[in-house]
Amino acid sequence: MYRPATLNDADKPVGKVTSLQLCLAWLGGLKRYGSADLTPMCLGAITRPVRGRDVFVTRGKWKIAAVAAVLIVIASSALWYLESPAWTLKGMKDAAQSHDVDALNAYIDYPVLRESLKAELMARVTAEAQKDKSGLGVLGLAVGSAMLGPLIDRLVSPAGVRAALLANRQENMGSAASALRLPQEPVIVRRGFSEFVVTTKRQPGSALVFKRHGLSWRLSGVELPPEKST
Repeated sequence: MYRPATLNDADKPVGKVTSLQLCLAWLGGLKRYGSADLTPMCLGAITRPVRGRDVFVTRGKWKIAAVAAVLIVIASSALWYLESPAWTLKGMKDAAQSHDVDALNAYIDYPVLRESLKAELMARVTAEAQKDKSGLGVLGLAVGSAMLGPLIDRLVSPAGVRAALLANRQENMGSAASALRLPQEPVIVRRGFSEFVVTTKRQPGSALVFKRHGLSWRLSGVELPPEKST
């Protein structure tokens, strides 16, 4: 005798019974009893997740995908950490050579760079003034301070930075402009996760300072080499 399915039966594990078999059973009951009361029960059984081996296989695939995603993120982060400074220097030089002002501006934090260069030059001017015991040292400090602002504003601009980046080592540019010159054989030194400097073996005390902005880097400061003692 045919026994319609009950709610308790629907709660039992389905095992290897497929959705097609459930629908066939439903159609058989509908033909025999002429009622659609079994429809919700059949639909509930079909949409109920099949338990057993298939569930474990699905979970295993999800775990493999999750582990692969984590490994990809770790590898990408390591590649960015190791190679992004070199990518930044190449991007700056390419932008300068191609006269792409917008691309070059994306690599430079002009306000912060101006303040950094001004502080470095003021320290030098002050040190030179202190060496002069006459009153001319104080006068030179005042004149130098007044001229320093316009000089840095003109130098730390798209045109000035581009000229400094592309300048050859043999060119006599002065201490201010030469501080922005990109070394032909740069040495990249990390200072933590958010800063690196570009220096050279010839002048290890001189450096261009880059700071992180999100996932990109911007030229944000300079370090002048110490003056030679006389």
